Amino acid sequence: MPSRTISFNLYRHGFARMAVRRAGAHPAIPRHNVDATLELMRQAARDKALLAVFPELGLSRTAARTFFTSAPCSTRGKRARAAPARTRSLPLAALVGCRSRSTGRLYNCAALVCRGRLVGVVPKTYRPNYREFYEAAPVHARRQRPARRDHAAGQDAAFGTNLLFRLAEMPSFVLHVEICEDQWVPAPPSSFAALAGATVFGNLSHRTSSSAREGYRHQLVSNQSARCIAAYLYSGAVSASHHRSAWDATR
Repeated sequence: MPSRTISFNLYRHGFARMAVRRAGAHPAIPRHNVDATLELMRQAARDKALLAVFPELGLSRTAARTFFTSAPCSTRGKRARAAPARTRSLPLAALVGCRSRSTGRLYNCAALVCRGRLVGVVPKTYRPNYREFYEAAPVHARRQRPARRDHAAGQDAAFGTNLLFRLAEMPSFVLHVEICEDQWVPAPPSSFAALAGATVFGNLSHRTSSSAREGYRHQLVSNQSARCIAAYLYSGAVSASHHRSAWDATR
């Protein structure tokens, strides 16, 4: 009877290890936030994670309108966007929250970086403008439009809300990105992404944590994960939580 070699490598069985991380952010001090984020990325790489998701605006941590549009913060934000080059030696991808200017407009974005490369930039689709949220004035939204190429962090990268990122080594790993409010609307962008083949969702959030919202937020994430048959990773600015659904790369 021929002998068999049993593989304990989870990636060979169609599974992927992913991480949700939250750095101790300092408002309007991108240099500190970048260093803290890179350290957490190193930890995730040591844990053999394939993808790490960080909170909304995690590099600049500038949700307030005065900080969001201030000149000093814009200058410091450029330093934060230059951070992808420092990930060259890390064997994982990461979604980090940052600001980005495109065609003269300011966007709240998620940047996908991998091994020193800026793979793509996804702007927020829906901007909240109620209760403690007031993004509508300083930040532009970008609804479903064709993706375009954009120059950011010294690199040419895809820019748009309808981007899907496929892992070459694991073809069934197809990533789609949402930012905070995108999850709370009647028809989340992730629903359309699932129809287009997405199997993993990453949500970068800045919402504050409260006992009343936490349960409802968990239901939203869990239901969307189940409805779309996809893994859903949620990273909040105050509390980090995630819901993971195991998925088989051979399905």
